[in-house]
Amino acid sequence: MNSRSALYSFIESLIESSTLGDPLFEAESARNLRTSVDQATKMVRVECFTGELTLTTEQRRRELMVQSTIQCWVLPEDVNDITSLDAAVDMSFEMAVQIHDAIANNPDLAAGVCDSQFREFETGHANLGATLRGVTYLDGLINQAS
Repeated sequence: MNSRSALYSFIESLIESSTLGDPLFEAESARNLRTSVDQATKMVRVECFTGELTLTTEQRRRELMVQSTIQCWVLPEDVNDITSLDAAVDMSFEMAVQIHDAIANNPDLAAGVCDSQFREFETGHANLGATLRGVTYLDGLINQAS
């Protein structure tokens, strides 16, 4: 399993186990851009930017030093109202915190990788699909070379 798939599988299991009141409750994940995102109220995406392929017998260590970002997107109730946009940003941050805490407690992503660390948050407003949304980026590194 590559790092991106392991990260998606881990996040999807978090979403499935979320209950009413959890930030990730009713969130969706989109593994590709062809998935329609315009109607999704809460969306989680993963982007992996770098990585070194290694040819070892242990499949979990195929990729080393994978820099990635987890994107948490929230559709505001009213895109023309700054208070609503700010509330969407706050919710996206809470989603990212829930993911961050889960990864901190399970850095091998349920045995999908060797280790992972996500520590840098960035929040704001941005477009996803055709709509302005609140977004939080959670940046980190998977399978640090040891």
